[in-house]
Amino acid sequence: MRGQNTSVADGRQTHRVRTIQPARERLQRSSVQAAYVEPLEEADMFAKVSGYLEKVLVDIGDSVRKDQVLAELWIPEMEQERLYREALVEKAQAEVKQTEAAVKAAESFVDAAKARVEEAHSQTARFEAESEYRQIEYKRNLQLFNDRALQRDIVDEKQSQLRAAAAAVSASRSCTAPCRSRWPITRMP
Repeated sequence: MRGQNTSVADGRQTHRVRTIQPARERLQRSSVQAAYVEPLEEADMFAKVSGYLEKVLVDIGDSVRKDQVLAELWIPEMEQERLYREALVEKAQAEVKQTEAAVKAAESFVDAAKARVEEAHSQTARFEAESEYRQIEYKRNLQLFNDRALQRDIVDEKQSQLRAAAAAVSASRSCTAPCRSRWPITRMP
């Protein structure tokens, strides 16, 4: 409220008052005082290992978050250990590659051996079929000789061919017998 002084005749002073419409405003108060600020929480930080301080990423009074890197240390002993471990990893990886190559070579050797065994089995089957044929041929020629339709030397030749076929079957079986016990052949459909 604002007023103005006016003088009156009898010597008393009177004030004239004027009214205004109230308005909502923000009341601001400020105070300047000498003080200092203390942190809510404080922690002493120590490195778990000793080394040389390489980089400082925050300063005193900076606000930090959980898991934030504050500084980087250089530790020569750990650097050498890291390089040694990396060399061990590289060596192990090279050994793995070498072993994988050896496994592939062994697998191809096994495949080749199985193919040779399969070939030997089929050769044995061929010799067995030829032996059966020579047996039938010999019996037929022997019957013709008994009927006096054939000479003895032809029968002897057929008997010799039968013995040779039987020997081939026996030799083939003796070669494939050890293979059969090691790698039984399973035929692909």
